Amino acid sequence: MADMNISNEIEPPRISLIDVEETTKLQNYLKKKKMIRYLLLLGLFLLIILLIIIIVIIIKAKKNDSNDKKGDKEKLYLNIITAKYFTNNENETIKLINNNINNILDIKLFINKEEKKFLDEYKYNFNETNEYLVEFKFNNELKNISELFMNIVNLKEIDLTGIRSNNIKYMDKLFYQCSSLEKINLNYLETSNLESAISMFEGCQNLVELNMINFITSKIKSTSKMFSNCINLKKINIDYFDLTKTEDASKMFESCNLLEEIILKNDKESSAINMKSIFTKCNSLKKINLDKFEKKNITAMDYMFNNCSSLEKIDLSKFDTREATSLYSTFSNCSLIKSLDTTCLNTSNINDMSYAFRNCSSLTSIELSNFDFRKVELIKGFFFGCSSLESVIIDNYEINASDMSEFFCGCSSLKNVTINVGRSIKVDRFFKECDSLEYIDLSKFYGINVKLYTDFFPVNAENATILYNSSIIGHLLSRIPTGWNKIDINNNIFI
Repeated sequence: MADMNISNEIEPPRISLIDVEETTKLQNYLKKKKMIRYLLLLGLFLLIILLIIIIVIIIKAKKNDSNDKKGDKEKLYLNIITAKYFTNNENETIKLINNNINNILDIKLFINKEEKKFLDEYKYNFNETNEYLVEFKFNNELKNISELFMNIVNLKEIDLTGIRSNNIKYMDKLFYQCSSLEKINLNYLETSNLESAISMFEGCQNLVELNMINFITSKIKSTSKMFSNCINLKKINIDYFDLTKTEDASKMFESCNLLEEIILKNDKESSAINMKSIFTKCNSLKKINLDKFEKKNITAMDYMFNNCSSLEKIDLSKFDTREATSLYSTFSNCSLIKSLDTTCLNTSNINDMSYAFRNCSSLTSIELSNFDFRKVELIKGFFFGCSSLESVIIDNYEINASDMSEFFCGCSSLKNVTINVGRSIKVDRFFKECDSLEYIDLSKFYGINVKLYTDFFPVNAENATILYNSSIIGHLLSRIPTGWNKIDINNNIFI
């Protein structure tokens, strides 16, 4: 029994067929579950990869779109400009550029939209068209584009929209003598650092209109001859030109024959300025607005309004001329001006007044009570050809100019004159052709210093009355025409 019990205790357990099947099923289930988990993880991984790819594509697309938009916005600043040229002759050799080529990185020539190899002098048979385009690419540090297109007579249109110009200081003679130039786009030209524009458009004879409303001139020092000889220029918008720092505006509008109106504004304290010949030969000019020049110290006025033959009125009330040294031909040939108030002009430093009012043929009266002649050395032909002038009084300051010849020559309507003359040497043809004279007061005329006095008095004036001082009139006494009424204040003698 004992042996039987021991045998029963060590006998291994018996596993039935049913148990084996269940275990196998469990193992298969666990394998399948594990496989499904792996597949789910793989699917999730692939999905994440796909999402990442989609996100990258979207970001890249947005970036490209942004770059396209940015490119559109920055087209104005690519430093590339285009110009249109033309020729009237077939097989003509045309010089495209001849000056400041160091600023140019690349030049492309297009004829009928086909790019051609650029040559400094390009020869092409223009059988189909007489126009072609040139594209200029500049470096990024442009500071001086002076003379860039100077003397290129076949330049017709130019668009400066694409030029990066914020560092440019000098534009002297930029379009000098571009005589065929008709159109310039300056709308986006940045000129905040521009210091000089001497002769910038001089000789652009086909230019009719110029819009410079966005042209910044706050730092500009010279505009001399800027629009000189633009003979067909009819309209120019420079209403907002700031000439605060401008020192030289001489001949700025010289020979702008068709220009009818000019408005120059200046609201700030400014330096001295040379305005010599600024409007000379603007013979269609009818209106000049210089209201803001009361703070501008004018140093030179020679030929300032010379040949402004359509100008009827000049307002000088705002002018500061205390440093001006010359009035040579300042108002000469202003043939429509009837009266002129010069009382506001400070002439204390003027040394030359020669021909100041020459051929102001409509001038009937002029106020000179404030004119200071004490430093004047030359005053030849002061009223030469003022054929409508009737009366002149100069007695508050003595004139000691060495040359006073032709002073009233050609003043055919002059009736009354009072003049104070000291040490003048030349007075020949002084009253020549003043045949309407009725009264002359020469009581303060020191003729004893005179050496040249040919044709001093008019030949055809009759029955005029002359007041003089025999102790100082000198040789002129013998030149007084026969038949004149003579009054010698020295001896209280009436002859």
